[in-house]
Amino acid sequence: MSIIKKKNIKGFSLAELLVALTLLVLAATAFVPVFSFVATSNNQDKIIATSNSLAAGVFEQISGLKYDEIGTVGGNPAGVIPPIETKTYEGIAYKIESRIAVGTDVDKDGNTILADYKNIRVIVTANNAFTHTETRIEKIYSISAREGEGILDNTGSLLVSFRDVDNNWSSSYPVINVKVTNASTGAIVALQDTDYAGEAPFFSLSPSAISCTYGFNFTIPTSYKVAGSTLAAGSSYSRSGINIIKWNTSTETVYMDQASKFKKITLTFKDGETNQVIQPTGSIALDWTIDGVTRPYMSMTTLNSYPFVLHDIFPSGTYTIKLSSIRDGVGVAYN
Repeated sequence: MSIIKKKNIKGFSLAELLVALTLLVLAATAFVPVFSFVATSNNQDKIIATSNSLAAGVFEQISGLKYDEIGTVGGNPAGVIPPIETKTYEGIAYKIESRIAVGTDVDKDGNTILADYKNIRVIVTANNAFTHTETRIEKIYSISAREGEGILDNTGSLLVSFRDVDNNWSSSYPVINVKVTNASTGAIVALQDTDYAGEAPFFSLSPSAISCTYGFNFTIPTSYKVAGSTLAAGSSYSRSGINIIKWNTSTETVYMDQASKFKKITLTFKDGETNQVIQPTGSIALDWTIDGVTRPYMSMTTLNSYPFVLHDIFPSGTYTIKLSSIRDGVGVAYN
């Protein structure tokens, strides 16, 4: 008599398959944000690489020109380089701006003269893959000298850069005329309109060590406010004490946007033990950190209303509230 053993060929039930598929989908869903971030990061890397290539391409084109041909079409100095052009790669538009200015020097009599070199600046702008807003991706500075003639002078440069609440600047914003001044005398040294990227470059400034410190000023456009300033639109905003270093570019950033975009912070004080709302005496100040730089936003101000409202807050960066000599109605100090 032979015995035949049967194998158990029972499969998965429908319920088990559904549970397994559900778990698989949930596990895959957890990785979707990671895949999305990696894809976006790769796109941003491609945008940066393309921007670098486009900026380098402009400089390669300039290096092949004769000195007298280096300039922008319709610009001063005039030349063959388009001041602004747009190129599209893989569906992404890149805006390339070329700014070229003749350098200046001082002759033996102290007169300002044109020098045999040109300052060159190229900015490439494209939509950021993460924020989907127009952002400066690449910018390069350089100098071109006439071959066999002229030497670079010992001057420096100043770049005044305007930024909005998104740390950007739109070509639809007002053009701002910026004046650079001698901080000691107030005399105007140079003036320049901002470009579409919100920047005004000033070249060939004598280093502070052998000349003076510098300042700049401009008129605040209608309906705009400057972060950290109580000045109204139409007022003249100024900044001074800027040091210029030879062969270097000093950058001064002005954070400004439409007044309607500024916010307010309302402060209510409570006793830590009783949780009761109090109206303490004392002073308050505000520090502001943006782009890695901390600066005073509001100087020490007496607490005089409750709740206390901090107005005209630029909605970008982080703020630190500083309290001093906080006391209750009978003079007891709070920690």
